[in-house]
Amino acid sequence: MSRPFYTPILRDLVKDPAVIEEFDHLAARLRAMIDAAILEARGISPLSPTGNPGIEQDRPFYPTPTPDQPSSLLEPTSPRPSVPILPSSSDSSGNDDGSAVTTVPGALTLLHARQGTNLASATPINVDTVLIQGLGALDVIFVTLSLEATGGTVTTPNLYNATEALLLANITGVPNITAGNWSHGTATLRATPVDGTRVSTVVNCLNIGNGPTGTMNGATLDGANDWTLPWTLALRAEAIGAGATFHWKWAVYKLAAAPQ
Repeated sequence: MSRPFYTPILRDLVKDPAVIEEFDHLAARLRAMIDAAILEARGISPLSPTGNPGIEQDRPFYPTPTPDQPSSLLEPTSPRPSVPILPSSSDSSGNDDGSAVTTVPGALTLLHARQGTNLASATPINVDTVLIQGLGALDVIFVTLSLEATGGTVTTPNLYNATEALLLANITGVPNITAGNWSHGTATLRATPVDGTRVSTVVNCLNIGNGPTGTMNGATLDGANDWTLPWTLALRAEAIGAGATFHWKWAVYKLAAAPQ
């Protein structure tokens, strides 16, 4: 075994050959440990030859790559484990451009977001809609809303199943937003445990200058459509008063459940 570069220096400092030999022995072990860490990081399993000068025979031997060694020693001898990828599904829920939305279990995926204004209407009006499709039985629809009225009263803003003409939930619980006031809230929609055609909706809303400062309300409604079939969710007002403007913004998300 060739002497390391430091051996002549040690010979000048330490006169006892046994001390120098022991130092060489420890240095070889340290180099072997470093080599082992490098090779393990590359996915190479340790080798155990029949002889390895300077290292105890009962310890694993980790070869030090040199230019004359085959390159196979520097590469993994077996495939590295692949990184698991969660299963996903694609749907086009709420996409205005028709492109696919990929939903990953446990991820909150934005389906639709928009803001706008609507003027006076004596009849109910769906101010915005989004197509909901590709839902699983355990998936959840999550909605955020900010609503404001100027110049008059907005009557009973609500979430609405436009496919089946079903009122899902009164958003404010007041039920109206009067001029100069606003409401901010969130809603969760999901299928009931027993029957996938029944949708449970819970709204938590903060009303500013308009009735109670906070309200929680909801409904469980029977419908003909299964939750997993396509349907249209609407942001709706039952009326917008004369001279009033309904200012709104909302975002609709899908929370995909993990496969069971």
